[in-house]
Amino acid sequence: MLMHAIFGIPEAIDMTDETAEVIIIGAGLSGLSVARALQKVGVRFRIIDAAQVIGASWAARHAGLRLNTHRQLSTLPEHAYPVGTSAFPSKIEVEEHLRSFARKHAILVEFGVMISKIQRRDNGFELTAGNDVVTAKTLIVATGQERTPHIPNISGAESFTGQILHASAFQAASHYDGKRVLVIGGGNSGFDLMNHLSKAAPAALWLSARSGSAILPKRLFGTSLHRYAAWVDMLPTPAADLLIAAIQKLAFGNLDKLGWPKPKVGGATRLRDHGHAIPVDDGTIAALLSGKIALVGAVTSVDGARVLLANGDAITPEIIITATGYRTNLATLFQDTGIADATGKIATENTGKAQNVEGLWVIGQYPTIQSYFRTAQFQANAVARALGKR
Repeated sequence: MLMHAIFGIPEAIDMTDETAEVIIIGAGLSGLSVARALQKVGVRFRIIDAAQVIGASWAARHAGLRLNTHRQLSTLPEHAYPVGTSAFPSKIEVEEHLRSFARKHAILVEFGVMISKIQRRDNGFELTAGNDVVTAKTLIVATGQERTPHIPNISGAESFTGQILHASAFQAASHYDGKRVLVIGGGNSGFDLMNHLSKAAPAALWLSARSGSAILPKRLFGTSLHRYAAWVDMLPTPAADLLIAAIQKLAFGNLDKLGWPKPKVGGATRLRDHGHAIPVDDGTIAALLSGKIALVGAVTSVDGARVLLANGDAITPEIIITATGYRTNLATLFQDTGIADATGKIATENTGKAQNVEGLWVIGQYPTIQSYFRTAQFQANAVARALGKR
């Protein structure tokens, strides 16, 4: 049998025909949020995860990782962090937050279930894991957007005499002390790495930013800006763009003096329309101003030890880190169904309900200015309302 028919409610029910009313794929913050919402309206479900423990994706990241979102807006439903938790929780604090939530609500996860394919059927969806198959009438995909690291194709990369790695493999910042390091990508991931590296002691540090984006400080005048994110989220996009631009200028002055590429759209537009989180500064801008970080343009190719830039210059890093984002695994899971496009995106309403596929929900795929936690709660409640009525 594929699974042991463990439901996310205290009473487990044996389902020997391998058919479930609702299956949730993914036991991270989105999956757990949905599980709890369904518990509260009495909808039975099964929640499965490919890992062997809740919070496995957090455990795999570098030791210095912290949320860029304040703890007040980064909680699972009705589940506060313990007294003494950092304003911006560490990865260990987030892991324990997820696990204690599952224990508190007796959300029993079926671990080690690796789904290889999902197909449409008249009675719902057929999920394949190895030689086993289970059918669900309603499928909730909560696997998140950071499933597969995306490394761009760089001409000549195979000739590089140093090391090329993705941001997901970043180690403690001190690991790069004394090294010449190039980070490719001026988005949220790139800034996160630079925030850490700017406090370490690399021999040389370059940031390659092909395109610009709005940037927000983690704190302004000693206060966490993110605590006011809910108010910004209520603004129309043009107004939010103007406010973000004004805060950026107040915090950093005119970034033109750094040669920072001019953004094509405002920060809120980029976030809401394109799903790109706003980079958060916690030391990068100061390091750029001091010269500790050198801002360079796009990388065009690699030639042995040299990295060639769009302006014709060349630099010689020992380590290249690509902070170029992730892809979902949905293109593979929904292969040959036409449900997901080549990049793994599925068209959904803001509630996460698939636009053209009955019974399918995809949640936790896009960031908001508040946090993934708040987005997950909003979408989880929408799922519960829909399924509870049914």
